[in-house]
Amino acid sequence: MPNERTSEWFVPKFGPKNFRIIIGMLFLPYTAIITCFAALGSLSGHFEIQRLIAVCVIYFLSIGISAHFLDAVCGKTRPWGNLPKNKTVA
Repeated sequence: MPNERTSEWFVPKFGPKNFRIIIGMLFLPYTAIITCFAALGSLSGHFEIQRLIAVCVIYFLSIGISAHFLDAVCGKTRPWGNLPKNKTVA
């Protein structure tokens, strides 16, 4: 595959291929940056630990999992390969 992305620096070199693909699809560096920006924004007002945790969890789930998974599944280039339908339907 010309667009093989399992050799990117943010993809772990250990574990089975499916594990490496899942971690790579999360694109953890970008997800961490966006989550940190959201956390800093939640700290701008009155500090509440519940709000900080909720914002971090929401951004991690929405950006890290949903957006990157949909990009990998529905994108035009499909850099992670063609995923089987039974593994992508939840």
